Amino acid sequence: MEITTKELLNLVIILLKYLEKRGHEKITFVDEDAYYQKIWHKDRNLTKTPNITLGLLDEDIESIKSLLQGEAPNSYDLERLGALFTIIGATLDKE
Repeated sequence: MEITTKELLNLVIILLKYLEKRGHEKITFVDEDAYYQKIWHKDRNLTKTPNITLGLLDEDIESIKSLLQGEAPNSYDLERLGALFTIIGATLDKE
């Protein structure tokens, strides 16, 4: 299974346009959405229950917004962005 970075870019553009078309140009999160459950990739295991930790959306947003100011990206920023998209998808009004 594979996907190209060009395909990923196009998918993100399509999904962000979808949000804007439905009036979601700015997304506000309630306090209940600030924390999320996270399983670190190194802890994923199909034979036993993995350790579950908490992620903090505020920290993720602050960290990935620093990229807009010229901070160098790292691979963990992709996980932070993924968590942000997961919470957006789970909390916006369903159509």
